[in-house]
Amino acid sequence: MVSSSEQRESVNDLSRRRSSMSSTSSHASSASSSSHRSRRNSLYHVKTHHTIDSEVFKEPGTPELTLMDELFLLALKDKEGYVSDWDGKLSYVLRCCVIIELALRGKIQAVAEGKKKKDLAPHECKIEVIDGSITGDPLLDQTLGLMKKEKKNYSVSHWIKLLSGESMNFLKASYQLLHVRKRIERILVETGILSKQTKKLAAIGLDTHPIKDIKCKNAIRSRMQYILTANKVDLPSTKYFPDTVSYRVLRTIVLACAAYGADILDKGFFQTENETVIGKGRARVLLSLFSKFPFELNQAVQPDLNEKVSKELHEHPEEASQLEVVAGAIDVINTIDTVLIKTLF
Repeated sequence: MVSSSEQRESVNDLSRRRSSMSSTSSHASSASSSSHRSRRNSLYHVKTHHTIDSEVFKEPGTPELTLMDELFLLALKDKEGYVSDWDGKLSYVLRCCVIIELALRGKIQAVAEGKKKKDLAPHECKIEVIDGSITGDPLLDQTLGLMKKEKKNYSVSHWIKLLSGESMNFLKASYQLLHVRKRIERILVETGILSKQTKKLAAIGLDTHPIKDIKCKNAIRSRMQYILTANKVDLPSTKYFPDTVSYRVLRTIVLACAAYGADILDKGFFQTENETVIGKGRARVLLSLFSKFPFELNQAVQPDLNEKVSKELHEHPEEASQLEVVAGAIDVINTIDTVLIKTLF
């Protein structure tokens, strides 16, 4: 049994390591003072070029593991410690999750475009930065830095193309997020969720990352099963996903959509063949419903899920423009097969 003090220490270690990596990544993408900031326990100790010290509290309602972390863990083979992504879907969806995570954290929102917006597909809505402060996550902070320095407001789908290196604008080649999976692995290894092993393959050293803290992944699986197969949504509270996290149900729905889009909802994820059929079918419906905004909650797949999502949305009525970005990124995931085919040809 892990004591509460050990749990707090583990979570605080994750926070400090995220900040250390974020500082290095931010300096590579931007010369801003945010690259000199570090997270200490539940506080940010901020130091600018002007040597002005101030304290910024950790943003309330944010989980310790990002959507990218959780999706990667779901895709990772527990004992073998590697991810199979032969068709590139996982890599593309991870970039979509970066955009969604920034929106859920209140960093970006959809630009108000009046009547013109009614004629736009969800993925065509343009993004603007509303809070440029650091998050402590290297992938989020690198992306946020790119958005802050960009003079134009690009659409959700265009930003995802830039981050994936699929844009035809060669002047924006530096916008591609590189080594995304390796960077996620490093964080999860340092926090103790993954281990690191080196195996020899034809005299070449191959790094694998078997899961060390299987309870963490099982808790994520449990949340997903409540969303995809249960008749009642009762998400467990864990040290990485406590009750204080905002949009707990919506986050889990997004994760289910991302997992389906990345094609990692295989038979091993569910207990029976019947659960597999139900779970994948429900994920497909959720992907369709939440790729539009306002979300089509009146058509939710089960009443309890509908009720809990509605409650979360009513708790944050001022964040509609942020959720519009979430729908736009889910819309990209919903059309991922078409996107990747166009990329190949």
